[in-house]
Amino acid sequence: MKVLLTIILGENLGMSTPFDTPRSAEVKDYPIGRGSDSAFRVKRTDHHMSRHHFSIELRCDRVMVRDRNSSNGTFVNGSRVTDAILADGDEIAAGETTFRVNITGEGSAIGTRPHTIDMDLYGSNDNRPTLEQLAKLCLGCRSTYIEAESPESPVDLCVICRDEMADSEQWTPDYYILRPLGQGGMGSVSLALRAKDKLRVALKTGLDLGSGWTAVDKARFLREGEILSRLMHRNIVAFLEAGENQGRYYLAMEYVEGQDAAKILDTSGPFEIERVFSLATQLLEAVDYAHAKGLIHRDIKPNNLLITRVRNEERLKLADFGLARFTSGDAQARLTNACLKAGHFPFVAPEQLQDFAAAEQATDQYAIAATLYYLLTGHYLFDTDGSVPEMLHRIVHEPPIPVRQRRPEISEGLASWIHKGLAKNPNQRFRNLVEMHRDLERIDGLLKSHSPSFVSAR
Repeated sequence: MKVLLTIILGENLGMSTPFDTPRSAEVKDYPIGRGSDSAFRVKRTDHHMSRHHFSIELRCDRVMVRDRNSSNGTFVNGSRVTDAILADGDEIAAGETTFRVNITGEGSAIGTRPHTIDMDLYGSNDNRPTLEQLAKLCLGCRSTYIEAESPESPVDLCVICRDEMADSEQWTPDYYILRPLGQGGMGSVSLALRAKDKLRVALKTGLDLGSGWTAVDKARFLREGEILSRLMHRNIVAFLEAGENQGRYYLAMEYVEGQDAAKILDTSGPFEIERVFSLATQLLEAVDYAHAKGLIHRDIKPNNLLITRVRNEERLKLADFGLARFTSGDAQARLTNACLKAGHFPFVAPEQLQDFAAAEQATDQYAIAATLYYLLTGHYLFDTDGSVPEMLHRIVHEPPIPVRQRRPEISEGLASWIHKGLAKNPNQRFRNLVEMHRDLERIDGLLKSHSPSFVSAR
């Protein structure tokens, strides 16, 4: 029996370690945590994981997880445990990191996975199979399904996910393409499972070079993978790998289960002020980290803020670095000179319109302030007739409509902070994102004690 532990959530996304179970009565115990002597060492940036957080205990007939008196607990499929027998497909959460357990070979035991199956479908008690015989975890949607419902498949999928996979073009042997997530001018994004370890990913696919895609388009597309490969932060969508098959290029990235901020606003209306403070702190941390790595995002907007939940806490993930540039030595920065579209304009700084390639860190400040303005009010900075020329004129020459005119309950302190970030002159904004956040914290009565403290990457 072989065991593979793979990180499916956290800054070490995609990292895995195999273990072999003993053949005899011997018991093998492997500590997992941040300690240098851990059998599977997680980076020290996960401050909620203990030095030896939990152990994987391997016997010839079963695999177990044991919590090692960790500060924040060990969870299997969402339930806190002291110890538990593990099954293939189980997920272990520790700190801000989640592992998936893959068990192959004979002797794997069915453990603590919660099941929601209507056993009355199987008639009398004498005819009912056990949960262990029926229950599987769909790797696509994470629901529990009855194995008899779904025909044989190369991966564990429920009927719905199998049908969606059958309707999707399977153009690469490296991934199982499950369903589309979005479509853009450069290509599409799909939910996929990586074949080698069944990790859920967002697979961003470019067009074929023969389908109107140019060499410049290809360079822009692959450049995003190069940029993301340099970043690893809990509030930035993680990059896994880039590749090509049959002339089609792809980027595999962390799959974030949730919605972007723009869709949430469309569904539920403007965000609560306290909620915006929490999201603002996370966004500032992500962008400050990118700035410390020498990157300007240049495309911060509600659509690029993915909102998910990690153990009942809301987590923001900054996405789409396709327009980002390095602050120095970026020979390809001007590849993006002409790729602004109408959807970008409400969040673009005046100086960025005049020279897109020369955008600096203050340009991202403006986009952050414009994005938070929109989340708080449900309105852009300006009321226009929808024409691009009028919008561009107002961005460059006119002050935005006061945010308190849109939403009077916003405090004067918060309004002043937003409008400082929206100053036409970049030199009249904040010196950097550290100052931007410190000024936000000084707004009396609006930050709550549970808001995370800002930690600069500098």
